[in-house]
Amino acid sequence: MKITIISDTHGLHSDLPEIEGDLLIHCGDFEQTSDIDAWFERQSFDHVIAVAGNHDHDAFEKESEGQPVFFNATLLHDETIELGGLKIYGSPWINELEGAAYSLEHEQIAEKWDAIPDDTDILITHV
Repeated sequence: MKITIISDTHGLHSDLPEIEGDLLIHCGDFEQTSDIDAWFERQSFDHVIAVAGNHDHDAFEKESEGQPVFFNATLLHDETIELGGLKIYGSPWINELEGAAYSLEHEQIAEKWDAIPDDTDILITHV
């Protein structure tokens, strides 16, 4: 399986060279969800998975309102997806940072990390 991992594109994903493979993983800080979702659709990957990052306020708002964040990618939020026999777990949380999306205090984030399944093959976070 060819896996491509990117992160911190901050709205500049269209500046990336052409990429392709079996699985694209975006590790957060994509910023505007509708624009990158359209970009995800144009990529040559069988699967696209993402987690949000501290600059992804748009995703945070959509999730808080129960709206879908993406239509062309799977956003993992403290959950596992299985692809090609691999168990992939994604979590958006970052250590406490004022004004950041997905920010938790140390004790809260420790609880999130403790919940990661032991049989995880690929762990995706923004930190």
